[in-house]
Amino acid sequence: MSPTRRLPERSLRQLRRSPLAPYVDAFARYLDARDYASQTTATYLRCLAHFGRWMDRCRLRVESLDEDRITGFFDGHLPRCDCAAPVVRTREELSAALGHLLIVLRAEGAIPERMVPTTPADEELLRFDERMNRVQGLALKTRAQYLRTVRRLLVDQFGDQAIEFDAITPERVRRFLANQSELYTTPESAATLISALRGYFRFRATCGDRVHALLGVLPYRPTGSWPRCRRV
Repeated sequence: MSPTRRLPERSLRQLRRSPLAPYVDAFARYLDARDYASQTTATYLRCLAHFGRWMDRCRLRVESLDEDRITGFFDGHLPRCDCAAPVVRTREELSAALGHLLIVLRAEGAIPERMVPTTPADEELLRFDERMNRVQGLALKTRAQYLRTVRRLLVDQFGDQAIEFDAITPERVRRFLANQSELYTTPESAATLISALRGYFRFRATCGDRVHALLGVLPYRPTGSWPRCRRV
């Protein structure tokens, strides 16, 4: 018997109309191959119906899904969810179901594999991104821009070696800014660079690092005129 037969009619309609519809059968087969009880499978499918409705409301495509999107669902939608019953709102059940969903989508080639940190810079960027996401609530596009900038700084300073933040001096920041002048040629792009560095330094301040001198190097209103570093 199809696992969807046990779903309430409203949940079934939501699921079949959602962007997740093409992957429902693969999801059910995945759970069946792991001997999940039929009731658990039905519950997880109801979780997918809830998540799929949210995706449809936000006009999200399957290709955009990853752990960050799911976190956005939990932190942004779930606390104020007003979806009509029947709907699963239990975070534990939703978390389990959506974790399985990502596995299925990756197995089906619908979304890319999760990037695994391989260098100290990768690990540092993951921590910075976590703060931007959970504490500041920055949009995905903004976070991506900031991460690209900070990655360049860290690779410039440390390569693939351990991050020793105290080694980043005001003079090194000035030199980095000067070297970035060809990439950031407009006031708007320069402002993004400065905002990214300011955000990263403030993140490090929450880790107990001294950042006042580094922040002092960053202009508050970039105009395309960059700090010059001394020639040594």
